[in-house]
Amino acid sequence: MTNPEDLNVRVDFDLTLFNSKHFAADLWQNIAWHSGVTVEQVAADGATFHVDPVLGGYEFDKHTASYGLDPNVMWSELDDIVRSTDYLFDDSIPFMTELRGNRYNPRILSFGEDCFQRAKIIPYLGRLAGNEDGQIKVNEIGLDVVFRRKAEHIAEKHPNERGVLVDDVPNQGLHEGFVEVHIDRSLILPGPLEKPEGFTVANLEQAYEVISSL
Repeated sequence: MTNPEDLNVRVDFDLTLFNSKHFAADLWQNIAWHSGVTVEQVAADGATFHVDPVLGGYEFDKHTASYGLDPNVMWSELDDIVRSTDYLFDDSIPFMTELRGNRYNPRILSFGEDCFQRAKIIPYLGRLAGNEDGQIKVNEIGLDVVFRRKAEHIAEKHPNERGVLVDDVPNQGLHEGFVEVHIDRSLILPGPLEKPEGFTVANLEQAYEVISSL
């Protein structure tokens, strides 16, 4: 069994720790209210604003600007949405605090446009670290926002190292030594399901079970 401090634990944010569907519905509603456009149209338009046609990456700036909205106002609105509603899944804080309490050093690895991802993630870092006041302390939970395939990032940063990636996206092609833990919250599983690429789990409690067994 690997020493917890020697295992690189990387955890996705959207749809792994954070209920992105709930958040997106609230964001579209907010943009619709400010722009006078229907929620349905805002959602449809939002799906077209990508940094890259293949990789994706939502362009919040360009989307809101397309309705003539003030970017400073909308970034402030985005911050208010994130801070006024708890979008974390119920098992997210227990998962991250249990990892940290057992000497693992989990680090969030998120794909997307840097400013938008950080606007969603940073307000939650303190709580994910187990701080009741929600304040972020130095070096508690690291964060990497990347705009390339996570397997490429991991291979470059951690060659010949052991680790695990917990993510809602399966079959990422991680290099040997890194284990994929695919979380699919729509499933009902009695325990982690082993597969050629790693494991499939239905919740973060099962993800921790996998990590602690490595």
